[in-house]
Amino acid sequence: MPKRKEFFMDFFSDTRSKTVAAASFALFLCVAASLYIGSGLPDGYNKEYYLFKSSSACEITNEINFFTPVNVVRGEAVTLRTEEEVRTALAGLFAVKVFSESGENFSSDYYFSFRIRRYTIINGRKVNLHVCRTSGGYKIGSPIIFGGY
Repeated sequence: MPKRKEFFMDFFSDTRSKTVAAASFALFLCVAASLYIGSGLPDGYNKEYYLFKSSSACEITNEINFFTPVNVVRGEAVTLRTEEEVRTALAGLFAVKVFSESGENFSSDYYFSFRIRRYTIINGRKVNLHVCRTSGGYKIGSPIIFGGY
């Protein structure tokens, strides 16, 4: 047991070893943060936030501030202009398509991403991203789009 303690004491007495250990820890924190922090939707235009309820009865607003409690925000949506922006956003979120639906005037795709914590269950499947093609581009909502597209 004393030999193990001596090894660690010798390792951390060297400045270079301390620097390597600190850099490794910082790299670990950056990787962890990139996976779990900032896992919301990408920047776009016409950003909306869904407050208080995870349903069409939610309050929709275009702005939240620092003082808005995190547990009040139940979802969000953003409009992107091109299909390439949508593909990039979905790839960045590691989203997997769950199912699609379409009608005469709409086309929607539903995805699941482990990087987004909130989700809803539709037809027994977890969904937390909803992509709909609109006249102004593509609207992405999480967990789904509320209000009009």
